[in-house]
Amino acid sequence: MPLTTCAGGCPTAGTNSLRVDFSIKAPSRPIPGGGGGGGGGGGGLVPSENQTVPSSLPSEISPAGGEIQFVKTIVLREMLPGEGGIESVVVKNTLASDAVIEVSTDLLNWVKPEGSGRVEVPSGEERAVNIAVAVPSDALAGDYLVKLKAESTLGKGEDYFVLRVKKYPPEYEKPIVLRSVRLEKTGTAIMLAVKNPSSERVSNLRIVDEIPLELASSPEQISFSGRKGAVSSSGQQLRVSWELEELAPQESVFISYSINTKLSEYSRYVSWPVQQVLLPKKITLEDLIQVKEFTVSPARNGVATAKVILFHAGAETTRITALLELPTGFKSEPASSVEVLAPAGTAQIVFSISAPPNADGSYPVNLVLSAGLERFSRTNALFVEKKESPGVIGNIISVMVSSNLYLVVTFIFGGFLIVLAYRAIGGKLGSMREKHAYLKKLRDELRK
Repeated sequence: MPLTTCAGGCPTAGTNSLRVDFSIKAPSRPIPGGGGGGGGGGGGLVPSENQTVPSSLPSEISPAGGEIQFVKTIVLREMLPGEGGIESVVVKNTLASDAVIEVSTDLLNWVKPEGSGRVEVPSGEERAVNIAVAVPSDALAGDYLVKLKAESTLGKGEDYFVLRVKKYPPEYEKPIVLRSVRLEKTGTAIMLAVKNPSSERVSNLRIVDEIPLELASSPEQISFSGRKGAVSSSGQQLRVSWELEELAPQESVFISYSINTKLSEYSRYVSWPVQQVLLPKKITLEDLIQVKEFTVSPARNGVATAKVILFHAGAETTRITALLELPTGFKSEPASSVEVLAPAGTAQIVFSISAPPNADGSYPVNLVLSAGLERFSRTNALFVEKKESPGVIGNIISVMVSSNLYLVVTFIFGGFLIVLAYRAIGGKLGSMREKHAYLKKLRDELRK
């Protein structure tokens, strides 16, 4: 039904006379008792005789003007039954003289200023007044239109905000999102309270807020306080989203952001739903890049080979970096390898591992794969065979072999044996033919 008070553009009839026209248009259809924000059940309950009941919101809600202005105020506050909180409003005295301003509401049993609500405001200045909000535990779900009044002996001002009560059954276990909208001097401040009412942890929760076109059309108009969100667009409309990895039982998380514009008509603020989506298991780099093979050969003579085969199970091309984490003193060639994997593509990487001279036994080798900020690893073992010391004789032989001295020594030693054998048998063999045959046989055996 029409409500008439005073509006800022109306003519005045003298210094102390003020006429303000404030109108609320009736809605075209009633709004359910649960409230425009999805306030759960409770709308069909029958109120007791003295119980405060929700009201059908008007189709348009506009602030009133006057010599006393609300320059910072609350527009929407969503709460659960039994909750309480503090809001702050700032009033400005535009009168030509100082004034004692009293702030009050028409829902005193739920919403009232702290203390007396009176504050002395010099001409042209502003003062803040705290307002306590306490929702009874038996409150009915729905929207409550609360009038804020600021009055002095010389003038007054009025504004409105919507207190929305959301009510859920005791067995309700899904996350709950409560919105608060406040008008600042330079724009609109939004706070989302995300609550987990259950006794179980909630994982991978995405909160999506669609910005009304009337408020913002460019990402530059949005700024974040605390937890930063991602800004995207769906057609012309902007979306702000946050991903919460986990909510503990009974935990509440608060998300805040601001828009550098504000609306003079409040109904768009009130009919502003929040989307929430429980995500499936988050897809990680380890899910996308599969290690089909990771083998490490034993290190012989201080060198081993690591072979890696990767498979890309994702739907988009991915650039990854592969490297080996080795114990102190070990080195790999290459130090790292960058691979660009197409969907369903494979890559083979071969690392050569050099062990330090004193290495002996088994050592861990970590294959590390990374892309952006994500990484994961696989571990294998490298066995190093220690080289045995050859000793003095072995060193001499090694030097001789490396310098071909063994051929000379063998020739001299073989000739010496032939001479000795010839002298030993010289008197025993009956003919030269027998001597030559014996010597030939001896030479052949030496050559073997």
